[in-house]
Amino acid sequence: MFYINQATVMKNFYKVYIMIFCSIVVVLISSFVVVRFYNNLKENIQEQIEITLHEIADQNSKILEVKINDNLNFLKHIADEIAPIVASDRHKAMQFLIKSTQQLHFDNMAIVNTDGVGYNIDNIKLNVRDRDYFEKTIKEESLLSNPVINRITGEKSSIFSVPVYYKDQIIAVLLTVYSAKKMNELLSNYSFGGKSYTYIARLNGDIVINSDYKTNFTFIENFFDTLQTSDNSSKEMAKILQSKMREKEIGSMKFENKVNKYIYYYPTKINDWYIFIIIPINVADNILNLLLKETINVSIINFGSFLSLFIIIFYFQFKSKKELIEIAYVDKLTGGDSFTKFCIDADDI
Repeated sequence: MFYINQATVMKNFYKVYIMIFCSIVVVLISSFVVVRFYNNLKENIQEQIEITLHEIADQNSKILEVKINDNLNFLKHIADEIAPIVASDRHKAMQFLIKSTQQLHFDNMAIVNTDGVGYNIDNIKLNVRDRDYFEKTIKEESLLSNPVINRITGEKSSIFSVPVYYKDQIIAVLLTVYSAKKMNELLSNYSFGGKSYTYIARLNGDIVINSDYKTNFTFIENFFDTLQTSDNSSKEMAKILQSKMREKEIGSMKFENKVNKYIYYYPTKINDWYIFIIIPINVADNILNLLLKETINVSIINFGSFLSLFIIIFYFQFKSKKELIEIAYVDKLTGGDSFTKFCIDADDI
């Protein structure tokens, strides 16, 4: 006789309840882990932004340094070539510079004597003895100057300045004029999908290189003056930023100018120049939130796969138990209660 008592049946149902309870626990634990991971990742967004901005600033600083040093080295090479010519025939030296200017797309070049007086390739007389870059170069320093007002064009320019040596003595100074436009071309910005913008400014805030981003502050003269005109909180932030820069610090701050923004500041090895990278907070968050969304999507897919597998197993187990109960309690011929069910009911009486 095929006999299954009620205790066995109830035991099977208890197993089902235990499985349901365990599945609920698994769901709750999985949800907790996903939420906890999401919150931890969200807390690290600021740190990830800092790392990204630091890498961009460091890369820009190195690129700028390489470009400037390449130009200085090339000018030193020209100075070495023209030194004998300068000593004997200034006219021939100027002809050489005209060709170099055309080939290298410099704005202008000039040769000045050790007294600061000389001529550019347009044969215009110059007097730069009061310029800081001339005073340093005559003391054997090759450099790129901070932006100055060009006395010929009236425009802001930076000057590459190298000494011309002949027989181990400085006999002249070779100058190359770099307009603000050419300076801006030294530093292009492609970070964060082109929605961030970069400035280079001196410790006093005077702009050396403007951002090439179309929707920036527009071309500005002084970085701190522009910050202080936005709102009161930005004025305080500008003072704090100046203080940090004087200590050669690296870091980031938040400020508001129409929208909330990050500003990352990083010192370069060129003069007293600082790199500033500005990015709207929502742009940075949107980019980094992609990582959060992908992580959550992967977690949901994994959880869904686990849940689907559990449901399939539960369904087939439940179906088999149901068939077993029908075999035990239902008579196949009459469709009524089987003898086993009759015996169980009789025991209950």
